[in-house]
Amino acid sequence: MPRVSVVLRKAYGGAYIVMDSRSIGADVALAWPTNEIAVMGAEGAANVVFRREIAAAEDPDAMRRQKIEEYRSELVHPYYAAERGLVDDVIDPARPGCSSAAPWRCSPPSRPPCPPASTATRPSRRTVMTATPAPRRPAPSDPLAAAS
Repeated sequence: MPRVSVVLRKAYGGAYIVMDSRSIGADVALAWPTNEIAVMGAEGAANVVFRREIAAAEDPDAMRRQKIEEYRSELVHPYYAAERGLVDDVIDPARPGCSSAAPWRCSPPSRPPCPPASTATRPSRRTVMTATPAPRRPAPSDPLAAAS
């Protein structure tokens, strides 16, 4: 069975990578046209990348809003991710079966299948050997009790 990943809304940084991206081993990675795929969100990225320009502006809040929109429109969209090879195709949510990545349906999986769940891990039927308890030592005699 092929592994297919569909990004529906937001996918940032390491979280995107570990949620079955192409770099982790997904056979096909798809994205909706309304999602955001980037290293970090537009607000955080604009504050880091453009911090000097924002600090030097007459109106820092207006400059921050402008830079956030600029960053979002240029870098935080699925088409940019598709250009960079992070996703195979941007699909229409109303027609998920119509995709240029449709050949994945006919292609064999890229790795051998996992073993059936019934044979994956079983508890051992061997008897568990327990250590025998150490012999009890006699209690030390009370010197005061022996004197009386």
